[in-house]
Amino acid sequence: MGDSTVLSVGTYRAALLDYLAGSGEAGLACAYEIGRQRIDEGCSLLQLLRMHQEAVNAILASTGAEDERLRQLKASGDFLMEALSTFEVLSRGYLALLEPRYETSRSSGRRGLSHH
Repeated sequence: MGDSTVLSVGTYRAALLDYLAGSGEAGLACAYEIGRQRIDEGCSLLQLLRMHQEAVNAILASTGAEDERLRQLKASGDFLMEALSTFEVLSRGYLALLEPRYETSRSSGRRGLSHH
């Protein structure tokens, strides 16, 4: 991983820790913003998932109580979902753009088959 990724992991981990400490909706808004920024930087979905995995692993490794680790793990899932929501919006938008082309292509293919 390059220097920018290392900084991104640190930023992600700090934001996740803040959320786990109880920042609530503000923490989820931060997760959304991180996801949006990562898209702007050209980060892939898998890179964001790797950042999340590294952050969660580091946090869980430093947490002693098993019940607290379980709580953190569950809450980190909510944070991840919010960070991924921008990727979801873009994916749906892209698929919506492709749909008319797919339908046109399918219709053209059917017409071509009926002439045979």
